[in-house]
Amino acid sequence: MGLSAIGYGLLRAGWPRAPFVIGLVLGKIAEESLHKAMELWGMAFFLRPLSLVLIGLILATIAFAVYRNLYPSKAMQNLGFVP
Repeated sequence: MGLSAIGYGLLRAGWPRAPFVIGLVLGKIAEESLHKAMELWGMAFFLRPLSLVLIGLILATIAFAVYRNLYPSKAMQNLGFVP
């Protein structure tokens, strides 16, 4: 009942529901894996090369999304996607 209410709220707000479901399913697995990595490596886990690359990609994606929302392109405005 609760998840259907959340799904309906996301539908009414125009939010995609697929990322929510993926996060709901994979969240526990990711959290357990993070705890295992922290037990093995400690805070040095975040300084490993692959971790640094993934952290950089995450930050770049967030920065691009913020930039795109602050400065929408003319093409998107002409198509009516941006008010």
